[in-house]
Amino acid sequence: TYFYSYSIDISWSAPEDSEVNTYEAERDDWYTDKPFANFYTGKEMTARAEKLLPAVPYSFRVRACNGAGCSAYTPVLNITTKATGACTNRDDLTSGKANPNIIDSVANCIYDCAPQYWNGEQLFVSCTQNCSHTELKLSLDCSRCFADFGVCIFRKCPVQCSMNYKSNSCVNCYTKKCIPRIMECTGLPEYFLD
Repeated sequence: TYFYSYSIDISWSAPEDSEVNTYEAERDDWYTDKPFANFYTGKEMTARAEKLLPAVPYSFRVRACNGAGCSAYTPVLNITTKATGACTNRDDLTSGKANPNIIDSVANCIYDCAPQYWNGEQLFVSCTQNCSHTELKLSLDCSRCFADFGVCIFRKCPVQCSMNYKSNSCVNCYTKKCIPRIMECTGLPEYFLD
């Protein structure tokens, strides 16, 4: 078994006493509270679970199937993905889990603090960081990443985002110019930040 920040490779052995047509691998998801669900069906004895979040515990199980039916599942294997970045500690992930619209809420903090940008970048950073920290219960380090994301938008996408931060031109601009930076700072993958 190999685990990374955004994926986990699991492997298993073939049963000794029966022929196998396919294997079925399942995982659950602590972050979204989803129960066990299939992520692999095939003949290989290895599977990769992808699009995972860093520092999140996942549980896996496998069963073998043939013409007679499927075996019982293996004992559950519990694995936590590696932590990366300022927002992948347990408290920040728990805050994100408690607020399913966390990215929209952070965007609202950025938007609400936008007038401060014109009075000084540091005032905007402070306002956004405080909003994310006090209202969304994110750590100061994680909140700073989102404040820096707002600064990036102001610096690199001022025209595209001046009227509507949800417009296609604004989203396209910050996705290209700012998302890589926030991914590195937060440790969160792009599919989580969409």
